[in-house]
Formats: sequence, C-alpha cells, structure tokens
Amino acid sequence: MDAGEMSGEADGEDKEDGEEEGIRFKFADGKLTIFQKSPDAEDDGDAADDDGDEPEEDEMDAQAMAMMQGVMKDMRMAVKVTIEPGIAKTNASHVDGKVIMLFDIQMGKLLSDPEKIKALQKGNFDETKKALKGVEGIKFEDKEQVTIEMAE
Repeated sequence: MDAGEMSGEADGEDKEDGEEEGIRFKFADGKLTIFQKSPDAEDDGDAADDDGDEPEEDEMDAQAMAMMQGVMKDMRMAVKVTIEPGIAKTNASHVDGKVIMLFDIQMGKLLSDPEKIKALQKGNFDETKKALKGVEGIKFEDKEQVTIEMAE
C-alpha cells in the first residue's frame, strides 16, 4: 500500500460509487467507524510478460532495495487516531488510553524482508495483513472496520 492509498488521498482518477480506497471515517450517535477498504490488486508482479515468458529478476531491484534500506532504515510511519474525550468501547487491536494505532511501521524492520515488501506492493489489504502479522517493529490494524464508542 502506498502512502496515498493509506491516507485516503485521491490519485486523480474518478472513482465510481463503492470503489473508495484508503482510510475513511464515519461519525454518528457518538460512535466513530473507521473503514480500511481492501482494494483489488491490479497486478501481482508475478505475472508473465506479453510473450508468455516469466519476468526476469532485475539487478536494479537489488540495488534499489539496498539504497532504500540505507535511506529509510530509521524512518517510521504511523497513523494514530486520538479520541476525545476518551474511549468507552472499541474493537481496535492497538489501543493506548485515548489513542488507537491503525499502523506503526518501522521501515528498517520492514525493508529487511523483501518478501514483505512484495506483498505490500500488491496493494491488497488481505495480503498486507498476512505479510505484516507478527513482524517485530510493526503494528497493523487487521480489521477492515474499526468501531469506537466515545466516553461521556
């Protein structure tokens, strides 16, 4: 998933109704619902090319990965939601007081495993869930819908 998809930013393409991607919020009757849409993967990266041949592993991929590891090793990306006046009830997996963590990714940990990167590049929520589950240094909300009831 790229940062644009996670933040819910539009990519310039018109989306038909029901095709929204990224994180969306709905607030009604003191209850907040956070939707994490599962976009369909367009290309899994493992498909054969137009000639029917299997794609070749490119040396630049290894070089690019090494550069990314060097540049991004100390980077951290996180999306947190702070609930005021507090949380009465939620189904979120990662809660600390008034804060719900949707994801917290230490890039150095993620970049150390190229297979995890490939799963993320597919852009499929279910595959991302599987790829990030149990990885040290990474918290990821695995529910497509998180509900929060506000404290009074």
